[in-house]
Amino acid sequence: MSPIRAAVPAPAESLFGHVKTENPHLETITDPTILEGELTLVQHAYNTIRLHASIGYVTPEDEHTGRGETVRQARRDGLIAARQARIDYRRSQQGNQP
Repeated sequence: MSPIRAAVPAPAESLFGHVKTENPHLETITDPTILEGELTLVQHAYNTIRLHASIGYVTPEDEHTGRGETVRQARRDGLIAARQARIDYRRSQQGNQP
């Protein structure tokens, strides 16, 4: 018979999965003090550096401080400008074909 497992909410399972996958070295740490320090670093990176798909590829810090929509809009504007630059470049090169 399998052991009874407490239900873990899906967001928590997702977090644990990301942390374990992106930081496999954590599972080898046996000293609780070192592990606590490493987890603090991981938490900081997870909240301030890592882009999260579920909130539009911004960091949780950006979203919680109200910068999320600004970042997403700047990304959209950059994609539009890059596309236009490619179009302009290709049009300027059409007469230069050998």
